[in-house]
Amino acid sequence: MDSVLVNSLPMATFPFSLASRTHPDLRSILNDSIHRFLIEINKESRDLSGIRSICSRLLQSSLDPPLEIVWLYSAVCFQESIAYQNDVFAVLAAIKDLLQLFSTCSTSCNGLKSIALLAPAVSELYYCYLGSKNLGGKEAKKVRKEIERLIEGVLGYISISSSKIANGGDGDVLLPGFSDLVRVWTVRHENGKDAISTLFPLVSAEIRGEFHKEGCQIGYLAGVLVAEAFLLRLSLKVQGGTNGAKSELQKDLRIWAVSSISVFQNSIFLDVLLRLLLEASLPMLTFLDTAEEALVRDILCDALILSDYSFLNYEIVMKRTDDYFISIFVRRLILTHVAIMAARTRGDQSKAILYIDAFSKSSVPCCLINWVTSQTQFGKIDKPNSSTPQSLLKWLIELEDKGISLFGDISKYRKRVVFDESKASLQNLNAGLYKQTDEELFFFDKKGGPTSESREDHDDDMDMMDGAFIAAAQSIRASADNGSRKRKELGGDDELGPLFKSLKYKTNPSVNDYLSSGNEGGSSGSEVENPPSDDEMDDTD
Repeated sequence: MDSVLVNSLPMATFPFSLASRTHPDLRSILNDSIHRFLIEINKESRDLSGIRSICSRLLQSSLDPPLEIVWLYSAVCFQESIAYQNDVFAVLAAIKDLLQLFSTCSTSCNGLKSIALLAPAVSELYYCYLGSKNLGGKEAKKVRKEIERLIEGVLGYISISSSKIANGGDGDVLLPGFSDLVRVWTVRHENGKDAISTLFPLVSAEIRGEFHKEGCQIGYLAGVLVAEAFLLRLSLKVQGGTNGAKSELQKDLRIWAVSSISVFQNSIFLDVLLRLLLEASLPMLTFLDTAEEALVRDILCDALILSDYSFLNYEIVMKRTDDYFISIFVRRLILTHVAIMAARTRGDQSKAILYIDAFSKSSVPCCLINWVTSQTQFGKIDKPNSSTPQSLLKWLIELEDKGISLFGDISKYRKRVVFDESKASLQNLNAGLYKQTDEELFFFDKKGGPTSESREDHDDDMDMMDGAFIAAAQSIRASADNGSRKRKELGGDDELGPLFKSLKYKTNPSVNDYLSSGNEGGSSGSEVENPPSDDEMDDTD
């Protein structure tokens, strides 16, 4: 049957532009191939060679192949590699080869597409981790360690790809029928859920809903993928560190979270985190207990409220003609208020005041006030009395009550915006008297740089973290010298090229802007050349 499909598309009909997203035959080829894949995958003696042959030709005919073709080709290779194998280590080896394949195929892609391609690999790592729960002690530990190495590699690769993203991002959109394509990656894990829910288990239904809309951009897919990889790694770190002191673990992971957000510089990723934190519970509850989920939430709240990131500053927001970034600021406002209320409920008054103070000094109040007052069609608008979260929210709600509805999120979360005027007044008073300690506060100024003069203690830590990102990305590389399996064992073609080009990665100065709860610090841009080899990485484990 596959031979009919192959012969119906002889090489003579494959112009070099066929792999272009705009080619009229691309959608037809994808539909036929996906349909054939889903039929064959359920057969006892499956034969996916015809689909692999077609996709291979398409990949070789384009320097920048469509994401859909890469995903279909890699799904065929992955399924052939793990056929009839239930061993989790065989699956992990196939995932490592998969990451190499994605890296090879994205050599000429822009940064956002390079990141978006990784979604199936992160999903497979998630399901491998869930499956490892049924293993014995030592075996489960080995699986977890390999998953951690691979997810670190993914985050390292994301950090490299993020440096290639030009201003304005990627305007390419996902082709219609994206959910059908996703099925080629989720058929192994069908559990009554739709394919997109299965592929993206670590985000909410609201976030996944964007993939069902026509015109969803590849940049959005990339942002969601960054969030999933980040959340999976953070959750594993929390689970792996629960035997130590909670305060030290939270401090270390807060530094890690802030530096990661600074390196990735992805507004969609940041927005996904904000939207998840405004949900009643986090999706990671599938493998985190209640205490671990609470710790993840606290770390994320600190990273998103106490830090002002340079890639989302006042100048950028006010230059936008749409209200996308303003919506992010509104969600940050609401999250800050919810976090303050939660801190007060558990009696942590110092954290509540810390959040108020950090928010008031951030760029959010100025951006929101100026954006609202710039809407001249509403006439003259009185400004709020102060820049605290309570004052801003009360101001926006009063405007909404007058018929000036600027932000849908205010209405959506209005039930959670509860005020206690006496406590709010007391907090506003205390905010001016509260003495912030280095042990509690880390804060970014509006230019993205640290506000403290004490910086040197953590410069080395951040340099090490930058190097670790790059070294982790390098760790997914197959090496003929150490006997790693070559990509062709996964069913690939040698002509697709080397895994990594020679890189010279220079971080933006804002990448190294970071502060810790012990000391505040930052560093200028740093160059990372010739990352440690796989053997060197092994020695450090």
